[in-house]
Amino acid sequence: MNDGGPVVPTVGLGSRRSSPGATVGAAARGAPPAVLPSLALEPAPRGVRVTP
Repeated sequence: MNDGGPVVPTVGLGSRRSSPGATVGAAARGAPPAVLPSLALEPAPRGVRVTP
C-alpha cells in the first residue's frame, strides 16, 4: 500500500434513527463514527487522512 491519501467514511441515516427489530443493524451502522477518532490517528504517520 502506498503512503498518503484520504479515507472518507459514509454512514446512512439508519445509524441515527431507531426502529423496532433493527438493533443489530443500528449498532453496526453506528460503529464507524465511534472509531473514527482512533482511525484518524493510526495511519496519520503515513500521510493518510481520515475526514469525519
